[in-house]
Amino acid sequence: MSTGPAQRHLLRLLELAAGEPPADDDLESRAAAQPQRLAAGLVDEAFANDDVTDGAGARLFIDDRLAEFAGLVSLATRTRVASIAAALIDERAPS
Repeated sequence: MSTGPAQRHLLRLLELAAGEPPADDDLESRAAAQPQRLAAGLVDEAFANDDVTDGAGARLFIDDRLAEFAGLVSLATRTRVASIAAALIDERAPS
């Protein structure tokens, strides 16, 4: 299994060692079991990014990152993470 940038990013968000990446199905199950962790990590990254200045920008940032995970994480998991992230963004940057 290769360790491309998207996989390394996902491993870091899940706090897993990049040196010994889990199998694809194990990575999906870990991601599905920790959507809150993934969402919180992505929201933190979004608001730390100089290009993100508001909630809408944070949502776009997260949508882009989740799209990068398409080959690693199921649509259902990505949708769940996006939903949690949207709620976290609303807490940090209310409209």
